[in-house]
Amino acid sequence: MTAPKKDDKNVDAQPETTNGEILAQWRQLAILVQRALPSLDSDLRAGRMAHMYEAEGKLLEAIRNKISLDTLADFDLKKLTMLEGEKINGSILAAQAKFDGQVRVDWEVPKWRITRADLPKEKDGDSGWKNGAGVGAIVAGLGNLFEFPKD
Repeated sequence: MTAPKKDDKNVDAQPETTNGEILAQWRQLAILVQRALPSLDSDLRAGRMAHMYEAEGKLLEAIRNKISLDTLADFDLKKLTMLEGEKINGSILAAQAKFDGQVRVDWEVPKWRITRADLPKEKDGDSGWKNGAGVGAIVAGLGNLFEFPKD
């Protein structure tokens, strides 16, 4: 499966998407598919979406890691003071934020959406709460992949 493209019949026209949004959505889809979802349709939809994002998510993550390594390559790390290390860390974060904010004109979000009915619920048992934990953070990371009720 390749990344969704504008000419794909399974995508909708929508606002611009950034590298950071794609990466956040991939990470949250990866978490979501590890949970027990309420129905087979929910599981299939989340799995398909996660698969569509996987290659691009891995690529974006590798680029962010390379940004870190490229920044560190300019310094003798054995002789750094704590303050210099903090400055380097700030440089890395700034470069990654710039990359994350880049708009992607080649990426379209799939036409499917995760809805409240698709979200994991708490299960029975002592550790059943874990399945439903963190749903708010998942929804926030999904961004426009989550469809809020229209009421």
